[in-house]
Amino acid sequence: MNRLEKPMEMTEQYNKEKDFLVCINLEGSIFNTLEIQWKECLIPTLIKCFELQPIAKYVREEAEKMSLYSKNRGLNRFMLLYLIFEALEKRPELNRYYFNLPDTRHLKAWIMAENFPTLKSLEEAFDKTSDTVIERALLWSHEADRSIQELIYGMMPFPHVSKSLRKIKTFADIVVVSSNALYDLKSEWKKSGLDEEVYFFFAQNDDDKTRYIKQLKKLGYDEDNMLLIGDTLGDAKVASTSNIIFYPIIPGKESKSWKLLTDKCLDGFVNKTYITTHEQKYIQKLKKVLN
Repeated sequence: MNRLEKPMEMTEQYNKEKDFLVCINLEGSIFNTLEIQWKECLIPTLIKCFELQPIAKYVREEAEKMSLYSKNRGLNRFMLLYLIFEALEKRPELNRYYFNLPDTRHLKAWIMAENFPTLKSLEEAFDKTSDTVIERALLWSHEADRSIQELIYGMMPFPHVSKSLRKIKTFADIVVVSSNALYDLKSEWKKSGLDEEVYFFFAQNDDDKTRYIKQLKKLGYDEDNMLLIGDTLGDAKVASTSNIIFYPIIPGKESKSWKLLTDKCLDGFVNKTYITTHEQKYIQKLKKVLN
């Protein structure tokens, strides 16, 4: 059984089969989609929609650093949009071009008022303010989504992912979570040969991983038997907040991370030694890379 479901439908259609559960974040952990989304889709459309061509070099630098190589990796795209503009304001090079950045006051107010900014709430903010920056943010998001649908296909998993999933499947239910269901998730998994390894696909559209873990707990999994695999500090925080175990996929060292998981850490997860001897050490490695 491998399905793609919406968050609120999960507990109604998901059945616990094993005592252990492994949840895996899709973007950036299994496929290199996060990097492609930003470098090939989100950043180019950001430059286009906000007419940032004169400072495109600096936009790319700050956007890549903020979205992929900092503690903000994996953050909601609209939060990242504001943080990118905030970082650009600190670049002295912009003064040489006499370039004025967009006025992001209304965008900031909306971000601060939202726990999990969504496209729908951004549309509501535009209806209230008619703000040009918010209007362009909406255009950017729609244009980027179309670009993602066109450009992200035929993805292959990082080395050692398939072997790791086969090992996990022998003792645990596997849930794969995607915060971006814009491309055909099930089709991509089938092309990669991984579709039979995963018990449940979970289309997480509201960016609240804590919510789906809370739902899964209600099905009878012990916290010590639940593992979250992810590539961001946000994932580590979700695991800590949910009181479950975390294993990081280190950006730039994804293949090595999966091999280590397969050869060593999965056994430690099952026999309860990983959390006491390795978890915090690996989390510190993730922090070092993203800070």
